[in-house]
Amino acid sequence: MSPAPSMRRKAARAAQPSLFDTTHEGSRTLPTSVEAAVCCDAEVAMASDRMVAAGIDFVVPMAGFALFFAGFYWTAGGVTPGMKMLPWFGAALGMLMLLYRLTWCVAGFDTPGMQAANLRLISLDGRRPTRWARLCRMVGGMVSLLSLGIGLLWGLLDEERLTWHDHMSSTFPTRRY
Repeated sequence: MSPAPSMRRKAARAAQPSLFDTTHEGSRTLPTSVEAAVCCDAEVAMASDRMVAAGIDFVVPMAGFALFFAGFYWTAGGVTPGMKMLPWFGAALGMLMLLYRLTWCVAGFDTPGMQAANLRLISLDGRRPTRWARLCRMVGGMVSLLSLGIGLLWGLLDEERLTWHDHMSSTFPTRRY
């Protein structure tokens, strides 16, 4: 019986040469001295699956905003929106996006985008995340986006493919089986 994946990762790290080991032949690589963050056997979802889920979770509130805008347009008697109204529509869109995310955090369920992409959210130790962890993930996601997306791109460089909001909330998406 082979050891658990987390134990195999730790054993592979222990077998790597030291940074200051001059006896190692060939190209030098920097060894990782950080312990694995994921402590369960679940695989972190691929970036493409995460993008599909994020895309759906973006489109759903946008559709709600389009309905809001259409209702406003017809109710206001055909008023054409100008530059003075743009900040108000932006605030309404932002509040709708925040309310959408907050609804799923408080409910403790995965978003429709994650469900459609066949993903589920779990904690780093494999348990179902708490509402607090989901809220931290939502705030961390905003930090990741507001930093010009660096927090999201971090997942492409991270060994375990975890983004900033994965690290901040101690949760990550995985395939639903």
